[in-house]
Amino acid sequence: MTDEVDLSELDCKIFVSGAGGRDQLDAWINPVAAGGDTEIFVGENEDAGAGHGFLFFDHVVEVYFARQADLNRRVGVVSAILNELRRRGLSAVAACDYEERLPRDRS
Repeated sequence: MTDEVDLSELDCKIFVSGAGGRDQLDAWINPVAAGGDTEIFVGENEDAGAGHGFLFFDHVVEVYFARQADLNRRVGVVSAILNELRRRGLSAVAACDYEERLPRDRS
């Protein structure tokens, strides 16, 4: 049975600064977040530059999971995305219910 991703339930939003563009971000993120229970959408942040702090970073990554995906799977996927982006020198901050379980930015 294939898990269906529930696109009505945003699981996590990752704000990203320093990327060249959506296509580049998508190419970096999708390989580390691959799985039939996950959907990733990369977009421009409509609020970019309107203020200070991560809410105004250039891009937003929306992460959706199938309802059957457990918390460990969710934490693992979002952690992998954060680690990949930070490894590439980007600033990335996640906003979700399990933020305390995610890796912190050390920069």
